[in-house]
Amino acid sequence: MKRATKSSIDDNQQNSQKGDNDDKSKNISSYENKTKKKQSKKLKKSSTGPLVPPPQSQMKSRKRARIVTTLFHKYTHKYEEALSQNNEKMAEEYLEKINEMGGRKEYQRASEVSTSFHSTSKWVLGVLGRIGWLDGVVIKEKEEENPQKEEGEKKKKKLPRRNVNLLEVGAINTQLLDAAARTKKVKTQDTTDTASLPTAQTENEDGDSIYKDIPVHKLTVRAIDLRSSHPGIETQDFLTLPLQSTRYDVIVCSMVINCVPTPESRGKMLCLLYHQLRPGGLCFLTLPKLCLSQSPHISKEMFQEMLSSSKEGNGVGFEIVETKESPKVAFFVLSRPLNNDDNEEKQRKERNKVNPKFTRLITINRGKKYRNKFAIVLKESEVFGDFLNL
Repeated sequence: MKRATKSSIDDNQQNSQKGDNDDKSKNISSYENKTKKKQSKKLKKSSTGPLVPPPQSQMKSRKRARIVTTLFHKYTHKYEEALSQNNEKMAEEYLEKINEMGGRKEYQRASEVSTSFHSTSKWVLGVLGRIGWLDGVVIKEKEEENPQKEEGEKKKKKLPRRNVNLLEVGAINTQLLDAAARTKKVKTQDTTDTASLPTAQTENEDGDSIYKDIPVHKLTVRAIDLRSSHPGIETQDFLTLPLQSTRYDVIVCSMVINCVPTPESRGKMLCLLYHQLRPGGLCFLTLPKLCLSQSPHISKEMFQEMLSSSKEGNGVGFEIVETKESPKVAFFVLSRPLNNDDNEEKQRKERNKVNPKFTRLITINRGKKYRNKFAIVLKESEVFGDFLNL
């Protein structure tokens, strides 16, 4: 009995030792795997390869598009800053980095990917459709008296409408151009039984046209960009765009002002958006929310004051019609006030005073680190259009 007991004890000890050895080997192997993973991560971090994939590959990833746009804005601002400081060596370094990541062409491709997830054109067309502008703008209200009705009552005629004249600034796709070119078939004359005609048939027995193509929307679109990426988009700098005698009914400026390099140039852009717009016209403006929430020089409240005018002094002069936000983008619908007798515009110019906090670079947010230095500076000559000889 004693021997049997001793042997069983020895067997148990051997089994426990084997189990301990197995546990140790498992721990060692798991430790080695963790170490390999850490080493591979360090190698990835220390690799000198490009931060973004080569520009030759087709861009489909939303994450990659964000990386490209972020780096492009960062390198462009550093490049402009180096030029302003006459630091040619640093400017060449950042220019080389921009070219390595694919330059502005790659940035435009990234912007196309980003806009495919939140379409500015859908927003613009939705607002215009809601206010009835996709059917055109009323040319002139006409009313005539109906002698059969009591005195003072008038019979309204159907008001004639013209195309909405729209300018898209910084166009990276042709969605608004495509919307303006879209057509539909309409019947041009009465027929006895058009319902029985095949859908493809557009002529009757005499060869006369029954249907014709007409535009879906009464919309004329002109799209411009600093460097065009499509034959339908004009290569034109908005800051040097001549002022036309016929102003635009609508201007779309989506994610452009944040790409303008200096605070003074951004101020000029806001003023030109106002002056290029006819009284009563609409401006659709978008920019990243980070520009208004992560800068020491501006806030959302200050930006809205700058867009409009107050008793403390003039801003650009817009009326803010509506605003909305997505997780990353701030949207503004602005209107140039409609002044039939121009009294309000004259009074605005007579005050000849721009709020002092808009005319210089100031720091309004302190106490923490901010992710960007976005700022806007206005000049009185640009706010009141003196440089345009208005």
